[in-house]
Amino acid sequence: MKVTLRGGLTLAGCLAVTVTNFLVASMWVYLTLFTVKYIFGEGPMRLCYRLSAAYHNFLQRAYFSWVGGLLEFGLGTRVAYTIVDDEGQEHLEQHYTTAIRSEDGRAEKYVDLDKFLRPPSTPGRAKIIIMNHHCRLDWLYMLLFFARTRGMVQQVRFVLKGELRQLPVLGWTMEMFRYLFLSRSWENDAKYIEGMVQFFHDTKDTPVVFIFPEGTDLSPSNVERSQAYAAKAGLPKFHHVLNPRTTGLIAVVKMLGGPEKVEEVLDFTIGYTYHAPGERPNEPSLINGHHPKKVHLLLRRYVLEGTEAAARANPASVVPADEAKMAAWTHERFAEKEQLLSRFYVSNPVGFDAADVKAVLSTQLGLSCYDSDEEQVRHPHRSQWRRYYQQVGPFGVVLVPLYWLVPVTYFVLCTRWWLSVLWTVAVLFTFTKGIKAVGGLQRALLLSKVAPEKTAMQRLRQWLEIRQTKDKKED
Repeated sequence: MKVTLRGGLTLAGCLAVTVTNFLVASMWVYLTLFTVKYIFGEGPMRLCYRLSAAYHNFLQRAYFSWVGGLLEFGLGTRVAYTIVDDEGQEHLEQHYTTAIRSEDGRAEKYVDLDKFLRPPSTPGRAKIIIMNHHCRLDWLYMLLFFARTRGMVQQVRFVLKGELRQLPVLGWTMEMFRYLFLSRSWENDAKYIEGMVQFFHDTKDTPVVFIFPEGTDLSPSNVERSQAYAAKAGLPKFHHVLNPRTTGLIAVVKMLGGPEKVEEVLDFTIGYTYHAPGERPNEPSLINGHHPKKVHLLLRRYVLEGTEAAARANPASVVPADEAKMAAWTHERFAEKEQLLSRFYVSNPVGFDAADVKAVLSTQLGLSCYDSDEEQVRHPHRSQWRRYYQQVGPFGVVLVPLYWLVPVTYFVLCTRWWLSVLWTVAVLFTFTKGIKAVGGLQRALLLSKVAPEKTAMQRLRQWLEIRQTKDKKED
């Protein structure tokens, strides 16, 4: 397989930073949680969960900012996004734009993702994101956009296939980020999701659950199967999306608490400017130079029927609470995505054209776009770093270089490199076997409850009592 110098260095650096950060910090967090839980029981775990959540929220924001920086500066992937507002153009400009100072001192506005993508307002609340699943790397390229938020970046909980949790280091980290992993067996998945949602409620988390209703990506074989199913079920035949599976989405909405707890449903539509015509992104494209030139995102927000926000909102931006109607609503959204993407790929690499979006959705809605290429044309003297700083903020920009200092410092301090390599291999091997034996970090640390009589402290007390009883009898 072809590997470019740029892609190879990016991947090697990514692996070095990820593994080193695990060795320096994360592994000790996992060991501490496991030790406290199985020695002292559930009593002190409430505080431990809060500290762990704060640490992993910080780590997720750092990771998203760092990977987003790698994709933009390492691979040169550009971004474009379009915000759709059913309340109209005036409402959009009033609520979702930010003024910045240009080089000549004039104030100018740009559409701000951080204002549109807000985390849930209070503990115990949640939001849901749905998106078409174009390729297996969709979730990775979404980091480009989440890095441009301040609060939501810490709250995103992707719903991913179960195999990913088994990846050393990366999979373990995603488990502790409280992502949801599905096994494609709804009976098992429903119990697992219910357990994770209960954990969110118990820890007063504010999750933003990111789900792909199609259930799988847009590979040719999946398109063929989806079209065959559509023909039998009397559904429309799609080419740019798959017919959504609504069971999981409806169940997640219900488990999260329905209209009382779910503040918004955000609808994303992703499209790519391919490296070559028809070349969908995949894992090898990250290192062989065939990564997409640009990632495009269309964003629209909805509120659930029965909420105070729904009573004030435009009827077009309300999701029905009834399960059958919600399923129909989901199918309507994917029918819209099919039309939007069919127009998108005809005009590719132009992207989501404003006239096309209004022709498919509504001429009355508000629409505002950001395109990094157009920004470069308008402001050729504004560096890419400065644009990234304005959107990601100082926290994200500072973390990108700092993240690289961790492996450099680690290996500089380890004067005997062969010892550090042996230590790394031994730790990864031990953790791989151990985590597999306990059924995964989420099962061992988040979902299972340790009975008081099963804790090491209680067993030690019982053993001491038995010893004292025997000593008394001997005396």
